[in-house]
Amino acid sequence: MLLNDPDQIRLRRSQAILFNIGTGIVIFGVWTIVKTLLTLLTGRYQIFKTAQELSAGSEYFVSPRIFAVLLVIIFAAMTFIDIWLRFYVGLHARRDARGKKAGRLYIIITCLMILGSILLITANIYTLATRFMAALAAAEAAAQEVVPPVNSDISITGVLIELTSLIMMIELVASAGRVRKLGGHSGSGGSTEQESASETEHSAQTGIGV
Repeated sequence: MLLNDPDQIRLRRSQAILFNIGTGIVIFGVWTIVKTLLTLLTGRYQIFKTAQELSAGSEYFVSPRIFAVLLVIIFAAMTFIDIWLRFYVGLHARRDARGKKAGRLYIIITCLMILGSILLITANIYTLATRFMAALAAAEAAAQEVVPPVNSDISITGVLIELTSLIMMIELVASAGRVRKLGGHSGSGGSTEQESASETEHSAQTGIGV
């Protein structure tokens, strides 16, 4: 009868949501890898152009190739950290959903990632608005039709993807909180009670069968 208790039903539902979101966070980590490779392939000319500008503005003579390599290394390092954090959070959320020991660190990291995601989305929206206003001003000055800013579609897509990730992370924190409140985390509380109830029911069925 314990398995049909309202708290246990909410616990199982929250654990299922937490497990699915954890899987989604891991998938976003895989998407980050694909996005990074595509960015490096399609943006290699822009990277080299930026490297040339940095080389020209440097007080010392440094080859643009060196600046390009440094930019790629910095970009790759930041991407690796982002991927590692997403895999860490996603896998630990799945462990927590299964009632295994997961700790609280992944929840803290998720909260920090939420703050970073909000800042990133705000910065992207500000950049899009600035580009649009600049294009609008240029169109008015030339008495022409407003032309969307270059790469605006890519930026909007990036904002939508980041917004989806933000919503998932917020729901992950909420679900983890519900699971812990209901006593189903770290292999204790609700999960143990469920296992005990299952064992009791199995024993009763075995006894009847005998």
